[in-house]
Amino acid sequence: SGTGSSSSASVEEACFSEPLGFPCCNSCDIVYKDESGDWGVENNDWCGIGPNCDASNATILCPGMSIGYSCCSSCLEIAEQDEHGNWGIEDGQWCSIPYYC
Repeated sequence: SGTGSSSSASVEEACFSEPLGFPCCNSCDIVYKDESGDWGVENNDWCGIGPNCDASNATILCPGMSIGYSCCSSCLEIAEQDEHGNWGIEDGQWCSIPYYC
């Protein structure tokens, strides 16, 4: 907060989604990605994943989480498809392809 120069994000960079009419998310749960940025859902509405959510603290969501599998770290080639979504292989282990892929 404040108007002086600092190394923190400027007001314009606070959340890419606000000029598009969507609030900034309170969480770092990524549901979708597009050319604007990373998106989440809160209170059944879209929200933008803010700059405070970097790769180290963002949570990627995928269908396999509900049955105990990890999400793939990126949009891998689909190796298998079933009622739980698309599956890839990462580091020799099955992983669930993220929703945003």
